[in-house]
Order: sequence, then structure tokens, then C-alpha cells
Amino acid sequence: MNMKQVIMGCGVVLVLAGGGYFVINSQDTPPEINTPGVRVFNQPVSIPNFTLHDHKGGVFNEARFEDKWSILFFGFTNCPDICPATMSLMNVVAKKLEKRPGGLDDVQFVFVSVDPFRDDVAKLDDFVSYFNNSFIGATGEKDELDRLALELGGIYDFEDVKTHDLIRDVTQLDKGAEYLVTHFAALMVIDPKVRLVAHILPPHKVEKTIETFNTLRGL
Repeated sequence: MNMKQVIMGCGVVLVLAGGGYFVINSQDTPPEINTPGVRVFNQPVSIPNFTLHDHKGGVFNEARFEDKWSILFFGFTNCPDICPATMSLMNVVAKKLEKRPGGLDDVQFVFVSVDPFRDDVAKLDDFVSYFNNSFIGATGEKDELDRLALELGGIYDFEDVKTHDLIRDVTQLDKGAEYLVTHFAALMVIDPKVRLVAHILPPHKVEKTIETFNTLRGL
């Protein structure tokens, strides 16, 4: 990863994904989109095998993306601003898409917490259900999260609240200790072939998200 831009507000790190992590699948090419703040992968990125759990305690893995168009967002439930704002936007997008051609029959919205040390199943359930009962929440062991997040360009890390020093292992902190989570702030569009096809970069706008998503879906 060579290009890095830090976005202030709940410690969000935006990394424009480079070549190192990606496994390319070039069977077909998404439509060209020239909208500012949208990065379409001319060669879609295949999602690796991974195993997390969802907000109901069930298995969440790569198979859950099959035959669906997905909008995925990485974050954490303790986030004070960016994550709630983005989840609210996703809810508005979902409600508007439901009324448009194509509807939500083949669409899902996924929130992946990169803070499994604080976000257990109950907390994840409360968080996603607050915004939309149809949304999926997921998290899991750090190795499995990394397998998914880094492949998609979703870099994240943990920082000390006061010094902003990197915390390499938050499991070593005292119970109840506060820390920041810095994370990739894009909405990620995943196609029914289980491939990342686009990053929709912040600042997020409802109509930009809908137009980009429907163009990618061929609507």
C-alpha cells in the first residue's frame, strides 16, 4: 500500500488500494464509471475464503455473498461519528433502492466490525438492528478479519486515545480500557460472483451511492 490519506473523525484511515494484496479475477469487466470518489476495479478482486460469525451467531463466510449484490462497510460499534453516519446513509440507500427497479431482492448490506474485542454478538445485533433489521453484522477472530479486510483494501489498526501510538495487541489492555480504531471508510460493492468491483469513497452521498450501485448492477 503506497498511498495513504488520513481522514479525521473517529480516526478513519482511507487507503487507496494498491496491488499487493489483491487476487485478480479478469473473467469480465464492470462498466466504466467516471464519478468523482468512485473507484471501479477493471479487473474485479476475488474474495478469499474466510469464516466470521454474524450478528445472530451464525456462520458468515464468502458463501454469504453468492448470488447477491452487497454493499459492505468496515467499522466498529463504539465509533462516535463516521460509522453511525455511514450506517444511517446505508439505511436511506436501502429504503430508496427498495422503491426502484430491481428492488432489494438480490441486494444485501453488510457491516463488518474490526473490533471483535468489544463487539460481541449481542452488541453487534443491537447496533445493526438499530439502523435496519435487514442489515447483516459480522465479526470474528482477528486472523479471519484480516484475511477479508486486507484483501479488500480495508486496512485498520488500533491506537492509544491520548498519544495515538499504535497498539499492536488490544487483548493485553485492561478490561474496559479505551482505544481508537482507525479503519478504511469506503463503501465496498461486491458482485454476485463474490468479487469486489468498486470502492465508493467518502464523503458519502445517497444519490451518488445509488447511481453507482445501480450502474454496476446494470440497471
